[in-house]
Amino acid sequence: MKTCTRDEVVEQFQTTEGLEEVLVSYGDDESFSCGTAEDTVSFKLGKEEHEVSDLAYLKACRMIGIGESLIKKFPPPVVLPMLNHYYSKTKGEMKILLDRDGKVVAFTKSAVAYFSNVQLLEAVEHSLQAKFGNGVDLKYHHVHNDLGLTRFTVVSPRAEHKVRQGDALNYGVSVKTSILGECPIRVSGYVFRLVCTNGAVSTDNVFTFSRRMKSQTVPSWVEDAVGLAADKAEEEFNRVDVLAKTPLDSSVGKVVSHLFSDNKLPKDQREAVQAALLETGVETLYDVYNALTSVANDERVSGNPLQALHLQEAAGSLAIHPEYCGSCHRMLEN
Repeated sequence: MKTCTRDEVVEQFQTTEGLEEVLVSYGDDESFSCGTAEDTVSFKLGKEEHEVSDLAYLKACRMIGIGESLIKKFPPPVVLPMLNHYYSKTKGEMKILLDRDGKVVAFTKSAVAYFSNVQLLEAVEHSLQAKFGNGVDLKYHHVHNDLGLTRFTVVSPRAEHKVRQGDALNYGVSVKTSILGECPIRVSGYVFRLVCTNGAVSTDNVFTFSRRMKSQTVPSWVEDAVGLAADKAEEEFNRVDVLAKTPLDSSVGKVVSHLFSDNKLPKDQREAVQAALLETGVETLYDVYNALTSVANDERVSGNPLQALHLQEAAGSLAIHPEYCGSCHRMLEN
């Protein structure tokens, strides 16, 4: 897993900054047309034609139920009449996002409000520093940003805990959101292991923003949510301590197998976790926890931010339910 500097994080976020939001009412005009180049699409906004990105075209089609398989099968001249027919006959509004060059980069529902990820990052930083103190550089990991998904973690070195000699943890938050509104804004507690730079995402201390919360701006809500997640640092550290004190006997294979099925891990990830366990050995549930987070950092997985997050959440879930049944070997709910 690559550790990013703050400047590198901001640079990634700049690709989705400064977009212009335009509210459009469905009308009688045929707004979509074929672009000047082959298989390209344009959108008429007022008297001007704006080039439409591939992602925006796909989003506009999805909004009315035209799937990706159909778009791949048929060129724009076939699909665009369906788009124009729907939007000309249906009452309502949608939002358009334009980049600095005037290109349409997204169509969204009218209720989706565009926000700055840089401002969101600043809110996370301000809240962590208010909780754990200034004077040290925060650490940034798992940074991914595009219009459909933004995901990153921020950790404070001041929030430190030793599991055992030479094995220390830091604490921070994991943030997942989408500029296009494809998922809600979610802030979760995040435990970071210094010795191997792996991390687990809490599935208990999770705070979700609803776009119906109109009394707060997104940065304001994020700052509050990070503060609440930060208050749970000691609780999350204690959970890891319990894992390190929970031994596994000869039933380890059955425990791990049930853990795989409960979290619906695909075959390649199961095999990678098993390989990690064989390499490091298994004495406690903490070893299983670390194997899950190590695979999340594997380059074959880390390139897919949702797969990496799922593995980190599987580890976080294990920390919440560290006891297993002696008969069936499934993890027990608290």
